[in-house]
Amino acid sequence: MLRALAAQIRYRKMGWTETGLHGDDENKFEMTGEAWLEQKRGAYSWKAAIQQLTLYKCKPLPEDLDPHSQVAVSKYVNNKSKIMRLDCTELGMVMTIVKSSRDTNGESLEMEWILSPHSGETPIHIHPTAIETYEILSGELEVFKKDKWITARVGEKITIESGEPHTFKNTTDEFVRVYNTHQPAMEFENFFKGLHKFAKSGLVKNGKMNFKSIVGISTLWTNYSKEIVSVKPPAFLMRVLGIYGKMIGLNFK
Repeated sequence: MLRALAAQIRYRKMGWTETGLHGDDENKFEMTGEAWLEQKRGAYSWKAAIQQLTLYKCKPLPEDLDPHSQVAVSKYVNNKSKIMRLDCTELGMVMTIVKSSRDTNGESLEMEWILSPHSGETPIHIHPTAIETYEILSGELEVFKKDKWITARVGEKITIESGEPHTFKNTTDEFVRVYNTHQPAMEFENFFKGLHKFAKSGLVKNGKMNFKSIVGISTLWTNYSKEIVSVKPPAFLMRVLGIYGKMIGLNFK
């Protein structure tokens, strides 16, 4: 009981929140996984937070933790902003911003994706001045790179150079976890936030796109033409659809 009380005191001092650890990297502490569960069992990111305790040489964690955690915590230490979860299940994916543009001073945007079975494939596209990476954390991901499809498996990392046509899809019956980065960060974070707004707009029904939803997503892509440009369908077609979308009141950004 005394140990639990001490853990609670350390918890308050370090500033644990529902989104993770906010404090000084030098102020390391000891806290059992059980104590953290007792403190924040109902919080969204308790799974992320409890995994991060391993970075601070804490005692063994409970064995019943969800192996498909929303955040690759080993890559999230002492960041400046809150972890943000963008639930786009209507599009077959959930994205968690692990390191924002603010956290990296604009050098990169880092996210963990969870892709639903038989989800993707986005239009083939390029990033004119940014490099993108896909690191497979679990499952298998089909990645189109330049002119061919590649099967990426656990532990493998695929780099997409700036200007290189690419897309991805999950063709399996399992969820796929991917650690994704865009370098530099540019406005990719706002692009993905806009994608989240689109997913929740009601334009996508049962994971299927119709003409109106295609017009809606076109407005988003054309709002971020420095970050992302469609190759197939052609960029000019998306621009036309984007202009039409704004005329009828659809605009995602």
